[in-house]
Amino acid sequence: MDVQRMLNGLMKAGSQGESEYTVRPHFVSTKTFAAFAYVAAQVGYRYVGHVPATDATNNPFFSFQRTPDARERAMAAVAAHPGMLLGGPLPGMRPGGGLRPLPEAQPEVDLLYSQMILDACSRYSRRVLGNLLILLIVGAVFLAFRGYTLDRVLLVGGAWLALFALYVIGLAVTRRRQATHRARLNRASVEWPPCRTR
Repeated sequence: MDVQRMLNGLMKAGSQGESEYTVRPHFVSTKTFAAFAYVAAQVGYRYVGHVPATDATNNPFFSFQRTPDARERAMAAVAAHPGMLLGGPLPGMRPGGGLRPLPEAQPEVDLLYSQMILDACSRYSRRVLGNLLILLIVGAVFLAFRGYTLDRVLLVGGAWLALFALYVIGLAVTRRRQATHRARLNRASVEWPPCRTR
């Protein structure tokens, strides 16, 4: 299970005193990953966003930075949840395994979710526009081989314009989501993105 694999990797990083833990999750839901980020904070690693070298890719790595009290946090979490490394209940999560937050943990999980949404939104414009430009070049190469007839140019141009229109709609939706989640973080006085320290 991906949760247990990631948790084991996180605990290993903690035991070795690693200043940063990076992971590429395979969760379908960002909300589930936000719940994992909550658990990571309970064992001494706070979510700080995408790994800079991968933030323009379709599937970036996510970074967690070690807190000064990481050792104490991890020991307290394991003492309170002795079965957590064997698939048992996790800090702040409902009994029965998995990443389903308890009501008292839900507000923090929601803030982590908003941080992740802002990270995803910041990637949308550059990544998708880059892909559209590549498609334009591919279309031009296709026409070069097949021949520049009016019908073919209109077909390729029309398809590209339709994709560009979808990009513009997606950009509008992304900006609206950014505003919603930025407002949630502002209400909680959470600054995002955070300042990374080494």
